[in-house]
Amino acid sequence: MLAVWALPWVTLPVRRIPWWCEKWYNYHMAANKVSSFMKRRRHLMWYTWRNAGVSVPAALEAVLNYGDVADVRAFIAQVGRERVRRTFRAQQGKPRSNYRPEVRALFRAIW
Repeated sequence: MLAVWALPWVTLPVRRIPWWCEKWYNYHMAANKVSSFMKRRRHLMWYTWRNAGVSVPAALEAVLNYGDVADVRAFIAQVGRERVRRTFRAQQGKPRSNYRPEVRALFRAIW
């Protein structure tokens, strides 16, 4: 009987999703979408060198503060309306947020 490691053509399944987020199968998909979105729009995060590995809340803040209507629509289309709404509301519940007052007022009225 041969061991599995002795057969070079047999590949074992690799766990790409961490065990703690298996039920959220699209966890990494959203992160990759945000990464590719921010790579194409480097002008939105002019204050940092690393635009590719940003989180969804940081990217949302940059898009709402410095983006135009087309950027906001594209971001919502990529990440999803519900996730954007949840992220915005979670950031508003914190004692400090970096949103401009007019952006905060507009999106509070929308969501």
